[in-house]
Amino acid sequence: GHLSGDLFRFERLVELASEGDLRSPERYEAVSQLLDIEHFADYVILFWFSGFGDGLDNNWYAGMRNDPPGRLLFFMWDSEYIFINQDPGPPANTGAWVPNYFFTGEYSRTRIARIFLALLTNPEFCLLFADRIYGHLSHGALTDENSRARFKALTDHIADAIIGESARWGGGRTRDEQWRSAVEV
Repeated sequence: GHLSGDLFRFERLVELASEGDLRSPERYEAVSQLLDIEHFADYVILFWFSGFGDGLDNNWYAGMRNDPPGRLLFFMWDSEYIFINQDPGPPANTGAWVPNYFFTGEYSRTRIARIFLALLTNPEFCLLFADRIYGHLSHGALTDENSRARFKALTDHIADAIIGESARWGGGRTRDEQWRSAVEV
């Protein structure tokens, strides 16, 4: 649902995407004025790379600066289970995937899929998307080495806070027994 601010620019973006066919430079430019296209490409790449199976129509936020007006950014929400293999747990995948429902069926009509599918009609976006994939996977943020280092830095940063969180869990679960074994990389 809507949290705050004016929805006009977001609704206009979804409208442009719903109309489809962004091959026209003018229509693509209109979208790029409303959406941070590189950031959106990265959002979709991360969605696919992580195997996140529960976020196409929920578990995301979008935001933009209102004063001065900024471009829309998308953020994953409630997706922490992508970092560990939980059993039982939400339907995570064990590796990167491109979900077919992104392209067909009812989920292809979600706002995120509509925006992506409309952008995919533009050759400039296709090249940008391919370049972003190559960069992230060959030497960037999504290489195994960089992902592990970033995850370790984050878990090291919150390790002391987990003591209080584990007390809230109850049932004898502790940071050193359950949490550390779950986050070891």
